[in-house]
Amino acid sequence: MADQPTGQQLRDQGQAEVIAADTAVHRMAGTHIRAAIDQLAAKGEPFTAEDVRKLLPEEVRPHSDNLLPAYIGGAAGAGRITAVGWATCTRPERRGGPMRRWIGAQHGEAAA
Repeated sequence: MADQPTGQQLRDQGQAEVIAADTAVHRMAGTHIRAAIDQLAAKGEPFTAEDVRKLLPEEVRPHSDNLLPAYIGGAAGAGRITAVGWATCTRPERRGGPMRRWIGAQHGEAAA
């Protein structure tokens, strides 16, 4: 069973596929998402996916609900952001579910 993909490999593959779908049809919401993540990370203050969404231009709508988490996961995997806790989502469709709170990796130790 050595050739069965691990959970990490499957997650990484899923993130790559949803990002590729954004680029393949020239939707390009990912460009705005990445810029928003980078902007928030540089501030040195904790942020959530909701904060990223607030920075997106009004006309930018991801083609998939998984696109923003894929970019956040990619930023975390690349070491650009670090998880520092949890928050409660206020968007109605998330029904108060938990979400990660992040900080730019260069600021992570100060917040931990």
